[in-house]
Amino acid sequence: MAAMEDDVFFDALQKHCSIIESALLSKCNMNHQVREEARQALGELKSSIYKNFERVKAANFLEACKQSLKEAIATQITPKPNYASVVAPSVAPKEKGKSFDYCLVVDSDNCSSDDVRKIIKSKINPAESKLGVCDLKNIRGNKLLVKCFSENDRNRLLTELQEKSPELKASLPKRRNPAIIVKNVPNEVSNEDLLKVISEQNPEIVVDDESIGQCRARFTLKTFQHARACCNRNSPHSS
Repeated sequence: MAAMEDDVFFDALQKHCSIIESALLSKCNMNHQVREEARQALGELKSSIYKNFERVKAANFLEACKQSLKEAIATQITPKPNYASVVAPSVAPKEKGKSFDYCLVVDSDNCSSDDVRKIIKSKINPAESKLGVCDLKNIRGNKLLVKCFSENDRNRLLTELQEKSPELKASLPKRRNPAIIVKNVPNEVSNEDLLKVISEQNPEIVVDDESIGQCRARFTLKTFQHARACCNRNSPHSS
């Protein structure tokens, strides 16, 4: 389509130029008809040039818009990176597992969570040590929860804290006993028998004798004519 428009434009340009050239090369004075033809040819020539110029400008503008859109998509504005996101690319890939298993609780006497955060950032550089620290979170009791990518990262961080910041106290977070709701428990089945049945049907939750001892029936939610719903407390190792 654009090639056809260019051909029409150049044909018209050649025609109008020939008319004007003939008028200028005329050996006699131009009569009224020749002068009008020359004036009309000049006007049409200007109009054709302006139209073609506008078409080219519009095409260039459209192409510039497309290019700008591509660049905008390629370089989308991203939020300012935080401390964890900056050091994350310098560490090993994240290992599979529960993130709760890779946490440390850090605190210090007479220090707030923000103070503990500042001490850690000033004395430990995860990028240099290649430690996988993925998040720092303030928790109750003026403590700081440090989440790591793997158990190895957590253990290495614990060692560095003990060496570089002995004033900080680091420990593993205490795991809570999860609760489950068991519905449609026959009323003739006692709570002790219920726990025994659950352990027998789910051997993977029985880690050791201690985990069995932590499992107990907390309370009964609802009692119906022939069944009830019970809330049981389990060992954190079975979650």
